[in-house]
Amino acid sequence: MVGLPKSVVPVGNYGEMDVIDSCEGCIEIKIKDEKAVIITLPYPSEKRLNEIISDNQEDELRRRDYSEKVGEILENLSCKFRDDTINIIVSHLFIRVGEGSDSERPIELGGTLAVDINKFPKNAQYAALGHLHKPQRVKGRDYPVYYSGSPLQYSKSEINYAKCLYIVDVKPKKEAKIEAIMINTYKPIEIWKCSGIEEAIKKCKENSSREVWVYLEITMDTFLSQEDIKTLRELKKDIVEIKPKIKSEVEEEIAFESLKEKSMDEIFKEFYINQRGVEPESEVMDLFLSIIQGDEEDEA
Repeated sequence: MVGLPKSVVPVGNYGEMDVIDSCEGCIEIKIKDEKAVIITLPYPSEKRLNEIISDNQEDELRRRDYSEKVGEILENLSCKFRDDTINIIVSHLFIRVGEGSDSERPIELGGTLAVDINKFPKNAQYAALGHLHKPQRVKGRDYPVYYSGSPLQYSKSEINYAKCLYIVDVKPKKEAKIEAIMINTYKPIEIWKCSGIEEAIKKCKENSSREVWVYLEITMDTFLSQEDIKTLRELKKDIVEIKPKIKSEVEEEIAFESLKEKSMDEIFKEFYINQRGVEPESEVMDLFLSIIQGDEEDEA
């Protein structure tokens, strides 16, 4: 019904619902004896709004201008809200405090197209948002603002997200009551970590009939051949990604992570032992630490 920010829905009957009033970005519907005014704002880009929102080059200024423009649109449309109607906002936006994942399309680059929650009008009763795949409430307004999230997992970053639907019970001039209905992911994502191609092939054979999407990581001594990749994909049709990890690179990664956890004197002591075969004497350690501390004071 509403494809663009300035779409106008024709007044008329739509099954069990009647659209009794309509304008750009807003409809009033009637179902039985209840009426609802709904602000409808599909993703409002400059192209979709057919106007220049900001000519600033700095990201933060562009984000501010965009946030203010969206706030202006919502505020102007909120004058349609009445005491005798249910008043709802439905939009596709990235709210600045929302928690995202790897699989959302990048509608905000460097935060440029993020909207501040305080730009939402104060007189709504509920706001239903789309874009983020993790179900979540956005704080900052006296009424509930929710991302329903996606019903399916779209990337491995969503493995630990519980998926749900929200049932919203709201009446004119009353607070909305929200009930979360948890849903099962019919085809979940799994990450398989295997040591060598043989283990990976065995894993694919054993799980060939399971309904799961797979991200496959294989630690190997050498590179993965095209023939191996073909074999794996024939055994398991639902492999999303095959990521070979060369052992030397893995060991370097582990060594680097281990290095970050150690203090400077521990690193120096290990280096000294590696070079000379004995532990450094206390005088050497004291000299080294005094040099390091002197450098830190100079930088400060």
